[in-house]
Amino acid sequence: MTNTNLLSRWLQDRSGAAAVELALVTPMLAVVLAGIATYAPELDKVHKMREAVSSGGLYVMTGVTDPTAIRNLALQAWTGRSDSDSITVTQWCACGGASGSCNTLCADNTVPRAYTQISAASRYTGVAGVQSLSAQQTVRTR
Repeated sequence: MTNTNLLSRWLQDRSGAAAVELALVTPMLAVVLAGIATYAPELDKVHKMREAVSSGGLYVMTGVTDPTAIRNLALQAWTGRSDSDSITVTQWCACGGASGSCNTLCADNTVPRAYTQISAASRYTGVAGVQSLSAQQTVRTR
């Protein structure tokens, strides 16, 4: 048998190829799984926070204008929140692009636009350290 035939047979031999492929792919899969395990809880917290803000926005769209009631509903909708998590409700009016009074007409005798903003803030401590999380929604009410 010549060296060429031996080399040809060796290159065509596929026994053990699956083990080599697994050895090459396993580190990449481990990195992907570690990333999922690290960031999935943070993404879940952000999702729940955004749902709470969205619930507050929908409540405003039903005609509720009381900031305390809006805040309380959003807090109730926020599942899994901690005591340090917060929701603030801010209301303002604007004439054109400038802030104005909600009780008087604008300079051009139009009714000022009224807005309600619901903001949520939280902190997440994970493997990557402490992350500040926030979500907000602004609803034009008039």
